[in-house]
Amino acid sequence: MIANIDRMKLVFLHGPPAVGKLAVARELARLTGYKLFHNHLTVDLVGSLFAFGSEPFVALREKIWLSAFQQAATNNVSLVFTFNPELPFVSNSSRTRLRS
Repeated sequence: MIANIDRMKLVFLHGPPAVGKLAVARELARLTGYKLFHNHLTVDLVGSLFAFGSEPFVALREKIWLSAFQQAATNNVSLVFTFNPELPFVSNSSRTRLRS
């Protein structure tokens, strides 16, 4: 077992709307010092450009998520991420990559 390795950590909170994900995430971020990545910020940004659930909406939202996770990992920034699973939440291109 390797001890005391500094790596980005990701706490992934998911669940239906209005169950308190953001309240829990805020408290976890406060207690841990992790940054809060609240999914509504991404949804609001992408929703200002494309209809919710449309292919361009899903594709851009996914790019933002993955880019944020990658940059956080590269820079050793731990995150608390909130997420409400709805369909479709993964683009067709990602489904293809996941199957490969």
